[in-house]
Parts: sequence; structure tokens; C-alpha cells
Amino acid sequence: MFTQIARAPESATAPARPRAALLESRLSNFRAEVQPRVRALAAEHNWIADLAISFPAVLFALAFPRQRGASEEATRLVINGAPLAAVAQNAGVPLWLRNFPPEAFETPLLALPDSPDFRRRIANHLPKSWRAAPTWLDHVAKATETADEEIALWFARETPLKEKRTKTYKQRVQNQHRRLVALWAWHTRHADPALMPNPTPWRSEMQWKAAITAALDWRDALLLPLYLGDGHLADTWLEDGTVDGYSFAALRSQTDVRAEADAMKHCVARYGADLADNYVRLWSVRRDGERVATLSLEALNGPLPQIRELSGPMNAAVPIEMWIATRRWLMSQDKPDLDVTRFQTKIAQADPRVWRRMWRPYWVAKGRIPSWLPLKPDTTSLYLL
Repeated sequence: MFTQIARAPESATAPARPRAALLESRLSNFRAEVQPRVRALAAEHNWIADLAISFPAVLFALAFPRQRGASEEATRLVINGAPLAAVAQNAGVPLWLRNFPPEAFETPLLALPDSPDFRRRIANHLPKSWRAAPTWLDHVAKATETADEEIALWFARETPLKEKRTKTYKQRVQNQHRRLVALWAWHTRHADPALMPNPTPWRSEMQWKAAITAALDWRDALLLPLYLGDGHLADTWLEDGTVDGYSFAALRSQTDVRAEADAMKHCVARYGADLADNYVRLWSVRRDGERVATLSLEALNGPLPQIRELSGPMNAAVPIEMWIATRRWLMSQDKPDLDVTRFQTKIAQADPRVWRRMWRPYWVAKGRIPSWLPLKPDTTSLYLL
């Protein structure tokens, strides 16, 4: 008599093979430079390995934590079968990253926003190519750190992800200074206008080109109060005067320069550092009390001041008679005993009181003083943002 032994159908073990193949495929999709650490972690436990399928971002974050040892508790939760949401929260991974494939990750993930509103809206602004995802994630994270979620969402939509070699210098610049753009955007939304130059306000509908232009203008405008402070230039080089009906009045303070820039609608407000360095001097040219031009003098190519620029409203050209009057006024100041050392350039320092007054609201709001915006005046750092 034979005992019938029930044989499991071959299909019963079939799911294990496709899942193993899927797991290997997902692990292979991680970038080559990160695969060794990801695979080493996946080999520690089957449920950790399963993250390559269910939540690759978490597996990557556990293999490359932001801080040393930060992944230990999250790894324990995975092994104990905790819900993915709890694991992700402990690992510092936002839930909206769940559908990002393995190839989307390259460097340790920075802190990213994860509010319900952000999760809902970010879905419309994901990168078009997953190969560009690491750059995209870095931009969103830096915008979050520097500014806020609303600006980070705009960065997700607008910030350029790559540069073409054929682009001009101006176009390449427009793809840089991302932290500066975020800092400018934050200040237009949160800072007291009395503490900063009135910038072009950030708007969510802006395109990147307009934003970077506004941010660079804002940065240049900061130099005027930083270098001139609340005081006046001790030496304006030349005396005020009138020639052929044109009067020449020195711009001695940041108030003078701002008033000239607003009235003439040009970029003279960016000359703060040049004025402080004794590199240029500015003059308002008027006729019958009305502003008609702005004069910039420099002594770069010789011992005596010379005309650097003479422009009308919105940098318009001025008539020849104004040029003649300007040259006559300038030459009338030449004297044999003139002290030419007055025209030599020097290295000026930004006013630490104005620097701290400008940035204190930002430091307080963020609860820290970042290395890229230090406590001591450092205008060079503004150009590196």
C-alpha cells in the first residue's frame, strides 16, 4: 500500500525567485559609487534588503546617514518590523521620497521638508530625469535650510539642474548663487524693510532668471550701508561748483547715493565698496535745480581724477555741452600744490554694527549663525553664496 504524499505545486515557490531577481535589480540600480555600502547593509537582514524595493531612500539614508551613528535606531526599527512611516521619520527621510528610485541618490540626504502641504504640492515639481535628482534634492534642501518651505517648493520648480558648455558667462552666473537667491527671497518675505535696502520682492510666479537678477542687485545694494554706514565721506576729492549752468554736487552719504539712484533709475547704489575704497567719487549734475546726470570720477590710470562715467536718467547719453562743462569744472580744480595722495585707493572694512543689525533678525529666526554668514563682517562671503 502506498501512502500518497501531497506535493506542493511548483508555482508555490515561484514568487521567491521573481522577488530575489527584483531585489537584485533594485540594488544594482543604485549608483556604482554607493553600491558597496548599500549592499553591505542590505546583507545584514532580509527586511533591510527589502527596503531597496519598498523605500530605496530609507535604505540609502541608513547606509549614508547625515550624522555618524544616526541610523542605528532606524535600523533596529526595520528589523523589528516597525511601519515604514516610523522608520522614515526616525531616519530623517520625508515620505514623499518613497517613490524615488535607487538611482536618485548620490550623497547623504540633507534635511528636507515633509509637511502634509509640501508632500501634496511637491509631486508637481519632481525632476524630469532621475539622474538629475541628486542635484535637485540638494537645491531643495539648501533652499529649505536657508529660507523656508514655500521658497524650497519654488526652487524645486525653477532652479536649473545643469549647465551647458555653450552658455555665456552671464548665463553661467544665472545658474549660480542659489543660496544667495534663497537668502534674498527669505528677506523679502520676513525681514523688516527698515533694516535692508528695498529689494525687488520674491514672488512664487517668478522665473529663475528674474530671481537671480533681483538677488544680485540686492546683494550689491547691501554694500552701500555696510561700507558707508550712517556717516559721510570725509573727502569728496573736489569742491562743488557750477559751470555753464550745470552744478556739480558731491554724493557724500548713503542717503545721497540712494536718492540719486531712485531719481535717475540706474545702478549707482551699487557703488558702496568703491566709495569706501576711495576708488570712485560720485556727483549729481543738476541744471536749474533738476537732476540731469550722474558723474563718476576715478583716479585709476593716473594721479588725478578723471571721468569714469557721465550718464543721464536710466543711463541715457548726455549732450556734448554737458561733457564740455564737466571737463571744464574738473580742470578748474587742478592746482600745482594738489595732494594727489588723496586719490589713492585703500582697503575699507564693512561696518560691524551695520552688519549685525542687518543679519540679526535672520540669525534669530534660524536659531543659529551659519558659517556662510558669520558674526563678523565678511562681504566676500556674500559673493560666494
